[in-house]
Amino acid sequence: MQKELYFTPGSLRSKSQALLADVERLRCGHDKIRFRSGNAALLVLDMQEYFLQPDSHAFVPPAPAIVEGISRLRTAFLAASRPVVFTRHVNTAEDAGMMSIWWRELISPHTARSHIVGTLETSNCILITARKALRVWLGP
Repeated sequence: MQKELYFTPGSLRSKSQALLADVERLRCGHDKIRFRSGNAALLVLDMQEYFLQPDSHAFVPPAPAIVEGISRLRTAFLAASRPVVFTRHVNTAEDAGMMSIWWRELISPHTARSHIVGTLETSNCILITARKALRVWLGP
C-alpha cells in the first residue's frame, strides 16, 4: 500500500488553509468557542523517529513537512511561558496489546526510533512517555 504524501513543504500552506476553512464551516453554531492564548498548551504527538524515518514501515510521508512549523510553535509557546508537551509512545511485549498486531515491530523504549525526532528540541518541555494507547475524549 502506498502512503499518501498529503503535505509537502510546497503544499503545506495551501493544504493548511483548506483544512482551516473546513473547520470554520464545521464551527457554525459554536461561536462561543474562543481560543484563549493565556490558557493554551501545545501538544505534540507522534513526532518520534519511528514515524519520521523513511526506512521505517511506520513512516508517515507528510510528517517531515510539519516539523519546522512545530519547532516554531514550540519556540513561541515557551516564549509566552505556555507549556509544550511531547508524547513518546513505547511498548514492551507485555503491554503492547493490539499494537503488536497493528505494527510489525514494537517501539521499544531502548531503540533510537522511540525518541522524538532530533530536529525538535524538547528541553524545557514536558515529555510524556506512554506505554499503552492514550485514550482521549474530545467533548462536544
